Amino acid sequence: MHDLLKLRHEEREILISQTNERDNALHDIKGFLSRRTGLEDTITTIHGNAESRRSRQLEEEARSLETDIHELETRLYEMKAKHRQLVNEISDINNSVDAKLSSYTESLSLLDSDVRNFLRDPPIQPLSHSSGESTFYSLNPKRRTLDMAREHWNTEQVGLHDRQQKVEAEILALEEGGRIWKQAVTDVTGFEKRLQANMRHYVEMTTSSTKPGGSIPRNCKDGLVGSLLNDLERTTQRIESHLELAEDKDWKLLVCCIAAELEALREARGLLLPAFGLSLHEMDALLNSTSRDSPVIDHGMEEAKEDCQACQMENDDPEPPADLLKDSNPNNSDARSEEDDEPDPSWLI
Repeated sequence: MHDLLKLRHEEREILISQTNERDNALHDIKGFLSRRTGLEDTITTIHGNAESRRSRQLEEEARSLETDIHELETRLYEMKAKHRQLVNEISDINNSVDAKLSSYTESLSLLDSDVRNFLRDPPIQPLSHSSGESTFYSLNPKRRTLDMAREHWNTEQVGLHDRQQKVEAEILALEEGGRIWKQAVTDVTGFEKRLQANMRHYVEMTTSSTKPGGSIPRNCKDGLVGSLLNDLERTTQRIESHLELAEDKDWKLLVCCIAAELEALREARGLLLPAFGLSLHEMDALLNSTSRDSPVIDHGMEEAKEDCQACQMENDDPEPPADLLKDSNPNNSDARSEEDDEPDPSWLI
């Protein structure tokens, strides 16, 4: 789970980097389009400004004067002088206009070259797609346009934002789910430790009762068994609550893990009943009795242990040998028989 959390953190960093790259590319596109619009507007303005209109008017007037020259010889000198003046003015204006147009036209040509290079070799790598899907990158570079690039990267940007939100949600789920899993493991581990200790105590009580002169009151053993089963029941309920929370959050991995622990607890219940020689009805009676007498599980177990230890001290039975705590025959686990009724030693682990 730690490795998965680390992987999601790394994936988030990659997604953030890719998002920033696309932001920069979209910013470049916006700059290109803005510059092109400005240049085109300026060229249009130059074509339609007063100087251009003046140039055309003078050309018309020059042609009119050329006709007048042939008609008015007497005014030839003055009209030729005027003609030369007008021609020179026209030339100056045209040269000025051509110079301005040349500068802006060259700028537009350079911009188009930059755009072609930009579209031919985009500054960011494409995201992975299925092989059969047609994308902006799959087009011939000559057919690509800035509008296509902007639409493609906007679409990728939306997908990256969606994926980033999902990764953030997964990270939150892993962090919160990790706390729930840790609590579930703590509950199960605590129960296993208490089960091991109480099963050893139960074996000691059973061993003492089978010796000559040794007897343990029935209510002492029932109290210990009832407290143990009550502990199992409450632990199961806590694990069920963790499972319900995981199901509500739709954390499938955590649901599988907690469900496995819950199933193990239910199997433990099915194995404990035969080990103690109890039926379901008898188990319910013990649980009800223990619940009324000892609302706290650990306190009920301690009281049962103290009562049973007092009974053992009255009988002066020695401590049972160590081999009885290790080996037992699971086929002789009937608590109501007069033979050895030790539980399966697997429950001591």
